[in-house]
Amino acid sequence: MSRQFKASKDIFIKADAARVWRALTIPEERNRLETRACTIDLRIGGEIYLDYGWNVTYNGTFTHLIKNEKIVTIDAEGNPTTWLITPS
Repeated sequence: MSRQFKASKDIFIKADAARVWRALTIPEERNRLETRACTIDLRIGGEIYLDYGWNVTYNGTFTHLIKNEKIVTIDAEGNPTTWLITPS
């Protein structure tokens, strides 16, 4: 029997949704705040590659995009990653 696990993490950022969206979707912004290097083809079916700089990388494909609200990617093993941008 296979078991599935889910992990979630809430991050609170003092910025408006448009600013957070830019930080997640513009490579120069993402590199300034989170990654060492990245490539982002921001469209459904587009690829995302994130290099965090300590031998940790992420490769995925965009499956859902709602500007300033939601980003969903899926990795090669079929594992989804979802970013929800919600005002608090």
